[in-house]
Amino acid sequence: MRIAAVISTFALVTAPLAAHAQEAPREDVLTVVGLDAPDGDVGVASRLSTTLRAVAREDHRSVPDDTPTLAQEFAMVGCSTTDAECLAQIASDLHARQMLYGSVERTSREADTPLRVELGLWSSGSDRGPLMFTEALTAELRQTRPERAGALFLAIADRSDAAVLPVVLATAQGGAKNLQLLAIEAMIRDGKPACIPVLLDLLANHDVEVAKSAKSALGSWWSKEVDAQLTTRLAAASGSSRRWLLELAGQRHTTAALPELVRAARDGDATIRTAAVKALGDTVGVADLGVLTDLLAAARTDDERSVVQDALESACTRLEDKAGCAGKLIATLSAASSPVKCSLLRVLAAVPTPAALTAVQSALASSETSVRDAAVRVLADWPEAPALPAVLEVFRTTSDESHRFLALRGCVRLLDLGTEPAARAVETYRDLLGRTQRPDDRKVILSGLANVADVAALKLVEPLLAETEVRAEAEMAALKIATSIKKSAPAEAQAMATRLQSESKSETTRDGAAKLLKDLDKNR
Repeated sequence: MRIAAVISTFALVTAPLAAHAQEAPREDVLTVVGLDAPDGDVGVASRLSTTLRAVAREDHRSVPDDTPTLAQEFAMVGCSTTDAECLAQIASDLHARQMLYGSVERTSREADTPLRVELGLWSSGSDRGPLMFTEALTAELRQTRPERAGALFLAIADRSDAAVLPVVLATAQGGAKNLQLLAIEAMIRDGKPACIPVLLDLLANHDVEVAKSAKSALGSWWSKEVDAQLTTRLAAASGSSRRWLLELAGQRHTTAALPELVRAARDGDATIRTAAVKALGDTVGVADLGVLTDLLAAARTDDERSVVQDALESACTRLEDKAGCAGKLIATLSAASSPVKCSLLRVLAAVPTPAALTAVQSALASSETSVRDAAVRVLADWPEAPALPAVLEVFRTTSDESHRFLALRGCVRLLDLGTEPAARAVETYRDLLGRTQRPDDRKVILSGLANVADVAALKLVEPLLAETEVRAEAEMAALKIATSIKKSAPAEAQAMATRLQSESKSETTRDGAAKLLKDLDKNR
């Protein structure tokens, strides 16, 4: 809660208060009525009242002690609101010519909720009744020293009267940077429609931090009015303001802005084009994917293609209709140039439907080396297990060593998804081991085989314990498998742990084997 901010600013405001309110001349005696606590925070209200009296005395005021609370005075004079008539009655009862009053209220009924402090100043002879602190604080804010301005602004922003919002908006538009940032926070809390155009204006601010803060506020703004206003502004915006609006349209998925996004994606400024393409990736639906595939076909450089490819991947990942996305992408493959085909193949991995997988497999037969290479890499990284047969076939048949190793890693990764029955996974690993003698390949295979909790997997690893170049990896795999089968096959687990404990040159492996043997002994 910002009670401290209100108290600290009181000393700054009380001295010049009379100068800001012509009908309220400074009085030597200031009566501080005990703050009301309608939500039951009596202790807080009492401490604040005491603090306010002390601060007023530091301002060279004479302040009576033991003044009743506002609630007590309401009961005493028979009124219940802080209108001019009621306050005049309370002042008469207290023999006060100038009177500070207020309340401490909760901003919600939840536990640990912040408290709001409302203060007002009543002076005799005032035709307007109470002089609320908002007016005085605002006047002081215009002339106070920079180091004090933040606390003053926070005290204003925490108030709830009608005079607050105009001050917040004006500060956001023309205040010092630190006050502008505080004003943006205040507008987020306020959430009123009048804040939207001011925040949109701030996107053109020369200070990047202010512009980013405004964009962040608008990005999470609940009202659809933001979408309507930013769409209208996009048509006429330029420079950095246009870029921020494009990014905001993408962040908010503003579909109404699609025509402007498409136009901006063909802008002469590369920065604007990039922002627009990214926003399209965050905004288009399945029906509009053609906008991005057209941009991909029109891209002139690898960098431009990369930006559009990323946008397509973003859209396809976000959209739920994966089959629809795949259909749109596949339809453009046959007529695409080789670089565009490569990009489309990579995007198909984001929509791993059967049709997408078939399209990538077909690309393995392309006459273009770059397309074949892209297809192999996409298959090797395919996110779902149905790609395993195709990746295995690449491993078995390719003469390209880099493709072979990519396929091997892909096979191990897909097997590691755990969708294959253990027996079938072991047989696949057996096939992989039988097709390579390279230590690096065998290490990759062992890394996956270690995750198969089956006696057959342990037996498949056992001969590799004698191969010097992969012995360390084989030992780790054997220990992991033995640990995973200690309940289902305790005899085999014990035999392997005993062997590892006696034969391994690795202290870590021996310690692990000893621990496994201890666990097995406990479970007997």
